[in-house]
Amino acid sequence: MKDQTKPYYDWLPRETLGQRINRLRSERQMTCRDIAEKTDVSAATVSRVERGQDIAVSSLNAIALALGMSIETLLAGTDLSNLGQFQGLAGRRTETDLLTTQK
Repeated sequence: MKDQTKPYYDWLPRETLGQRINRLRSERQMTCRDIAEKTDVSAATVSRVERGQDIAVSSLNAIALALGMSIETLLAGTDLSNLGQFQGLAGRRTETDLLTTQK
C-alpha cells in the first residue's frame, strides 16, 4: 500500500501576494497612501493588489522597493530585512586577526 501522507507543503498555510503585501505594509506601520507617496503607484492600486487583482510588474517592483525589499524577495515570500547588511571587505577580520585574538 502506498504512503497516503501529504507532502509537508500541502498543509502549510498559503499566503497570496496581496496578503503578503498587506502584512508587510502593516508590519511597517504604513498605509496605502504611504506606499503611494514613495512610488508612482496610486493608493487605490496598492489596495487593489492587496485584494488580489492584477498589477504591472513595474508597479509591483515599486511597491517592493517602498517596503524595503527586492521584487524577488517579495515574490518568494521571504522577508530578509531583519538580517544584517553586508558591510564590505573593510568590516571583515583577517585570518591573522582571528589567530591573534584566540590566545
